[in-house]
Amino acid sequence: MMKRFFAIAILVSLFPSPKTLLASEPTLRVLVTDGNKNVVEELPLEDYLAGVVKHEMSPTWPAESLKAQTIAARTYALTMKERNRTAKTGRTYDVTSTMFDQVYQKTSQGKSTVTTAVAATRGLILKRDGRTFLTYYHSCCGGETEYAANVWPGSVPTRIAMDPYCARSPKLTWEYRLPTKQFMATLNAQGTHVQNIASLATTTLPHSRRVDMLLIDDGEGMKMVRATDLRRIFGYANLKSTWFNVGLERNEVVFAGRGYGHGVGLCQWGAKGMAEAGKMYQDILKFYYPDAEIASAY
Repeated sequence: MMKRFFAIAILVSLFPSPKTLLASEPTLRVLVTDGNKNVVEELPLEDYLAGVVKHEMSPTWPAESLKAQTIAARTYALTMKERNRTAKTGRTYDVTSTMFDQVYQKTSQGKSTVTTAVAATRGLILKRDGRTFLTYYHSCCGGETEYAANVWPGSVPTRIAMDPYCARSPKLTWEYRLPTKQFMATLNAQGTHVQNIASLATTTLPHSRRVDMLLIDDGEGMKMVRATDLRRIFGYANLKSTWFNVGLERNEVVFAGRGYGHGVGLCQWGAKGMAEAGKMYQDILKFYYPDAEIASAY
């Protein structure tokens, strides 16, 4: 009986289970807001992705769009982990659980469209010139994506996409109105002192349709406010993007814009449209990240 036991042990050591043949799945440290306090959770990357994809994209959307979203989210997470730990920032976490990184909430690991997409793409990431990179994505580009360097100066140059696939998005176009007095009071509270508005104008980012600066003529001079600051001040859900026209209408300031989000990288509504048109996740990723290749991380 003892000889048989040793024989089995030798066979197990010579032929390990398939799971041990795989490179180990990495973990990720996530800064999660729990009520009024922040808690750092360390969890397996694939579990984290299930909690990201479910809240970044509707689980009812086509499988190929969910797969593309998963690979983009996995690449972003691994890149942030590498950068934070290599740079020795002293941070105790790799990513936050908010839209400023990726929206994450703990979710059930039971079988679903999301966990199926995560499992189907396990370990797959995007690489550019042999390295992972920050695979930005957003809700709706409005018909044209944006250069990363226009949003985050110093970013690696990227190509943009003329995108017809998000045309059915409810966020393709939008309008935001507010009383002129409220507009001025809000800016004054933020340190830009405006007592009157004679006219409004904008300047655009390089080679872009999106706004760089809002120019306010108050009759005494020109006040300038960066468009990204306007979104923060008036709310990201109100000023959905920096692709807008602005003007005065009676006693209101009126913004009329396109898209939702910064416009860089994968357009989520565009990914949905591509999947509905029969495109595979490889096609979707190639469209939004044309200079990247899919690779296996583990």
